[in-house]
Amino acid sequence: MPGRGRGLSALPLSVALPILTYLISLLLAWPRPAAALTGAADLVLPLLQQAPAVYTSEQAGQGRDVYRERCSSCHGREAAGGAAGALAGPQFIREWGWPDRTLDDLFYITRTTMPPGAAGSLTEEEYLAVLAYVLQRNGYPPGEQALVADASALKAVRIESRSAAAELEAEPPPEFIEGERGLEPRKLRPPGREPFPSHSGGTP
Repeated sequence: MPGRGRGLSALPLSVALPILTYLISLLLAWPRPAAALTGAADLVLPLLQQAPAVYTSEQAGQGRDVYRERCSSCHGREAAGGAAGALAGPQFIREWGWPDRTLDDLFYITRTTMPPGAAGSLTEEEYLAVLAYVLQRNGYPPGEQALVADASALKAVRIESRSAAAELEAEPPPEFIEGERGLEPRKLRPPGREPFPSHSGGTP
């Protein structure tokens, strides 16, 4: 696959520009992260409205039934992960949301390796229905046309979260957990090493 180090330059302008604007808003709002996150949700909403509608609600419903029968024992009932990785949410997007990965890649991996020990045991329609359900779980809107096994159409769909605005508004920053001695590190030295300097610049 192509290299992953191209950054925003590898993205379409319609996608890269809102992301760049969001990053600038974070810098301008510092140290007021809450205000930045509120503005970020507004910037992400136009992207959500541009999400491709490449499956139908009926197809996703069929995919949910197939998924729960053949996939949920490993990936979790709601695709949030279990013995195997998640197929929805931040973890899934981190693993599959690279600019050079598309729905065509996911379709190929799914139909050639899943279910474990029984790859290819589903029909093409069932694999596509499961993909439709995965798209639905990641916030993609339904449309009038069902997902089909057309390579050019599948390659046009990038895998990315379409629920980003809701996640930005819903997730609070992690709470700071103070250690047993506050901010002062415990004065332990690794064997054979010189002690680390303390916050005051001295040595323990």
